Amino acid sequence: MVDRIAICSAGLDAQELLGAPTNDIAGFSDVVKIKNILVDHLGDEDGAEAEALRSAGFRKSQEMVELHRYQIVRLAAALAQHSELDQATIDAVLADGE
Repeated sequence: MVDRIAICSAGLDAQELLGAPTNDIAGFSDVVKIKNILVDHLGDEDGAEAEALRSAGFRKSQEMVELHRYQIVRLAAALAQHSELDQATIDAVLADGE
């Protein structure tokens, strides 16, 4: 569950890393997904256990975004240049940084 929360939070963390926020609806959608994950698992989004899981997911997201900062920046630059990336281009961009 922590991984699922981290995935939802990673987009917001990447936006912050890049200084490139998207629209508010996209971020809100991620927050709602996190709420739904907690409700599905715990029956509630509040309480100590929910907060601990939410915090662990946020921490993991931040750690992963920082760990993969170089690849995220390279992919964002390629996306800004080309507007759309196919799998071969993504693989090439990521391999170029190894």
